[in-house]
Amino acid sequence: MNRTKMRVERKRQKRKRWGKWVGITILLFLLAGTAYGLSLYQQVKSTIDRQNEALDFSEEERENRARERASRINPENTSILFIGVDGGENRGTSNTRSDALMVATFNEKEKSIKLLSIPRDSLVDIPGHYRTKINSAYNPATFPNGGRELTVRTVEELLHIPIDHYVEMNFDAFVDIVNAFDGVEIDVPFAMSEQNSLDEANAIQLQPGLQELNGEEALAFARSRKMDNDIERGKRQQELIVALIDKALSFGSITKYNEAIDAVGNNMTTSMPSDELSSYFSYALRGTSLDIERMTLKGTDSWEGGYYWILDETYLAEVQTKLRNHLGVTADPD
Repeated sequence: MNRTKMRVERKRQKRKRWGKWVGITILLFLLAGTAYGLSLYQQVKSTIDRQNEALDFSEEERENRARERASRINPENTSILFIGVDGGENRGTSNTRSDALMVATFNEKEKSIKLLSIPRDSLVDIPGHYRTKINSAYNPATFPNGGRELTVRTVEELLHIPIDHYVEMNFDAFVDIVNAFDGVEIDVPFAMSEQNSLDEANAIQLQPGLQELNGEEALAFARSRKMDNDIERGKRQQELIVALIDKALSFGSITKYNEAIDAVGNNMTTSMPSDELSSYFSYALRGTSLDIERMTLKGTDSWEGGYYWILDETYLAEVQTKLRNHLGVTADPD
C-alpha cells in the first residue's frame, strides 16, 4: 500500500472512530434523557395517585359519563376544569370560594387546546339552587352541597359540555411552581400595588414593563383587578399560564421539574387518573408548536343588589358551540 493510500486509510479509520464515539455519546445522552423522562413520569404519576380524589358522583352518573365520553368522535378528546381556590383568612374554612375558574379542552388529533377563563362574578344558574355568582358554587357556607362537584355541574350546565376532570390548586401551588422555575417573564401593563398570598395589603409593588416575576409577584399580577375587570384578569391568568408553559419547556428548566412537581403535589387535588398522563405528555412534547386559543366570557358590569358580571348570551352560545366541536361531542345535553 503506498503512502497516499495509507494516509487515506488512517483518516478513514480516524473518522470511523470519531463517528463511533460521537454516536455513543449521543446514544448515552438520549438514554439518560429517556431515563430522566421516565423518572419524571413516575414522579408525576406518584403525585397524581397520591392526590387523586374522584368526584363524589353516584355510580349511575359515573357510568353515564363514561358512556358519553366513549360516544365522542375521538374519546381521547378531554376537558379539564382548573379551580383556583382563594387563600388568606378564608383558606381551608367553610367560607372558601373559587377565585379562578378555567376550562381547557384538548383535541388529540389537532394537538390543540382551547383555554377559557370564566369570570368569578359571572351570574349563572347554580344547578338545584338559584342564580348567583359562579364562585359561590364552591362555597359550602352558601350551598350545603357546595364544592368541586357543584362547581363542575355548574360549569357543565353553563357551557353545555361535559367536564372530564378537575384540577384544584391553591395559591401556594402557583407561587411555588413559578419559584421552582426561577420566575416567569411578563410584560406588566401598568403599575400595580397588590396584596400577597396572605392577603397583606400593598405587599407587592409592580412597575410597568417586561420583567421577571417571582411567585408572589406573578400571583399578584394574576389576581389584580383594581385597574380593570374580571375579563382582563382572566386574560392575565391565561398569559401567565402560557408563559409558564414556555418556561417549563425551555431546556434550562429541565433540572427544575422535580421541585415543581413537589410544589404541585403539596397543594393540588385532582380527579385525573394517572394512566391518562401519556396523552398530556404528548401535548407537552409539542412545545411551542402547540395551538392554544385563549378565550374569556364577554359580558357587562351590573351593580344591582351587588356586583355581577352579566354574560353576553350570543357570545356564550358561540363559545358553547366551539368547545363542543373541539371535544367532538355529538349531542347537546339540553
